[in-house]
Amino acid sequence: MKEEPKFQKQHQIPQVYLRHFGFKKDETSKKNDCITVLNPTKGHSEIVDIIDFTVKTNIYDMPFVDDKHKRHFENESNRVENEYNKIINNCTYAFQINPKDETYLEAFVAGMICRSIFNRDLFIDRLKNTTTRDKFINEITLFTDDKKELETLLSQVPLEHHINIVLGHLMEHLCHMFLFFNKIILKSPKGYSWSTSDNPVVIDRKELYDWTIPSEAELYFPLSKDFCLFMYHKKNNKSDNPLKKLPINRVSNIDFKTFDNIMMSQIAKNIATYYIFGEEIEPINS
Repeated sequence: MKEEPKFQKQHQIPQVYLRHFGFKKDETSKKNDCITVLNPTKGHSEIVDIIDFTVKTNIYDMPFVDDKHKRHFENESNRVENEYNKIINNCTYAFQINPKDETYLEAFVAGMICRSIFNRDLFIDRLKNTTTRDKFINEITLFTDDKKELETLLSQVPLEHHINIVLGHLMEHLCHMFLFFNKIILKSPKGYSWSTSDNPVVIDRKELYDWTIPSEAELYFPLSKDFCLFMYHKKNNKSDNPLKKLPINRVSNIDFKTFDNIMMSQIAKNIATYYIFGEEIEPINS
């Protein structure tokens, strides 16, 4: 087995995802390798290289010696990311996602929630407080028998490593949760593109914050310039959201009013630091 580097650049937003919102730096490039981003606090947009965007060294490493365990979260994430382009291709050409796509999509969304800069800080805060910590551990081990093992491991390592210790358990928990969620793919109107952010999974919790993903929640996740995933719990069939009437696991066209409402009320409000445009835009100064 190839030995992994001691210092590894790890993307908080995967490159395979960002390329679906990117553009080529030059005509000889085979991949979309740039994106246009906006940091509202700086008041101007800029073009950045995907390979350098949201990169941190060893940010997801666990405090273990062997690479297999130290980089478990990264390695599992890479395995899921390798299937991402197939999901987009099936949306584009088959106008649907198949059962295998659905499984990988659940894992990809779970991983994006775990990797999010905003969510990471939230989970760290939960682990620092005794009350919220116990509830969080109970939640992410709800469907497994790993609670005692996880608590024992956490007691043996410094607090700063706890977030990476729990990430694998959290991802597994979210994957299990998403088994109970319906998935609908929303196609952007002709001439318009979905945008995203550095906190790309929108969790509309309906003012319910006791759980990471309450069963009442609705999720929006821009998959690419053309497609956005909408998810809701299978038992949550209230008719207040017309998107729930659309066919499951299929691509549906939506009108501009619906598209604009999702963009403005959900995606644009969910950024941590950067808004990521779905097209090439010349740098804008405020």
